[in-house]
Amino acid sequence: MSIGEKIKICRKQCNMSQEELGQQLMVSRQTISLWETGQALPTIDNLIRLKEIFKMPIDSIICDEPEDALKPRESYSFPITPFDLENIQKVLFKRQNSHVGHFLLASVLLFIPVMFADNVGFATGILFAFILMFSAALLRSSKERKMTASEYYKRSDSIFNYRVYSDYMICDVVRDGETVQTTKLYYHKIDKIYYIGEYVAVSYRNILYLLKKSEISENSKIYTLLPRDTSLSPEAFAARRYTSISIYLILLSIASILGGLWITAIISDGKAFIDYTWIFYLFTPIPLSLIGYGIYLIKKKHAGILSIIIGVIVCLMLVLYGSFCFLI
Repeated sequence: MSIGEKIKICRKQCNMSQEELGQQLMVSRQTISLWETGQALPTIDNLIRLKEIFKMPIDSIICDEPEDALKPRESYSFPITPFDLENIQKVLFKRQNSHVGHFLLASVLLFIPVMFADNVGFATGILFAFILMFSAALLRSSKERKMTASEYYKRSDSIFNYRVYSDYMICDVVRDGETVQTTKLYYHKIDKIYYIGEYVAVSYRNILYLLKKSEISENSKIYTLLPRDTSLSPEAFAARRYTSISIYLILLSIASILGGLWITAIISDGKAFIDYTWIFYLFTPIPLSLIGYGIYLIKKKHAGILSIIIGVIVCLMLVLYGSFCFLI
C-alpha cells in the first residue's frame, strides 16, 4: 500500500476532509489530494505532523505494509460454476440484442420519410448515416460478446474471494486451491454496478465480478454503490464528462453528413447538386475533432477507440462526397 493510500485511510478514520487536514498541516487541499493520488510525497516535516495528527509512528506511514495488515470490513466467498456463467451470459446477450433491436427499429422509422424524398443524394446520405450508426452499434455488441465469452469461461469452476475495505475491495480468484488472479477494485473506478438475476455484477475495466445477493449482508458496502456513492468524486465527474463529450462529438459528426446534404440541397435547389458537393469539406473539422479527442482519451487511459473509428469513417464519407464536384 502506498503512502498516499495510507494517508487517505487514516484521514477518513479521523473523520477529516482534505481541507481540514490541509489546514492542520498548513498546506492546500490540492497538496493533500496530490499525496493521496501518489502524484507527490509529503516532506519530512509534514510526516512528523502527520504522525502527531494520526497518532501513529512514521514507520507505519512510509513502510509498505501488505494488504492483509488491514482488517477488511467484510469478507465473502462465492463459487462460480459454468451453469452460473451460462445463465449470466443469456441475460447479458438478451440485453445487447434488445439494444441493437431498438436501434434498428428507430433507424427504420426515421428512414421511412426519406424514402419519399425527391433528392436522391439526400436520401442516399441519410442511408449511409444510418448504416454507420448501426455498424457502430453492432461493433460494440460484438466486442462485448467476445469479451464475455473469453473472460467468463476461463473463470468457470473458480471461487471468488472478496475482501471489502472502505475505498476498494480485493478479489482473489481461486482455482484448484491456488490463487490464479488478484485484482484491486477501486470504487471510484468502477464502470457500473447492476443486478443480474441472483447476482450483483460489478463491471471493472470491462470485466464482471459477481457477488451473490443472498450471501451479502444487508448493510454491506456493496449496496451503497447501487447507485454508486462515488458519483460526486472528481474521478467520476471526469469520466462522465469524457463520455458526454464523446457522445456529443459522435452525434455532431454523424449530423455533419446530414447537414452537408441539407445545405447542398438548399443551395443547388435540387438541380445542380453535384456542383456544390464541395460544401462537405467544410464539415470535416467535426470528425477530425472526434479523432483527436479519441486519441486524447486513450492517452488519459479511457476508451477512445470507437470515437476514432467513427471519426475516420465520417471524415472519409465527407471527403468522398466533397470530391463528387471534381470527379464528375
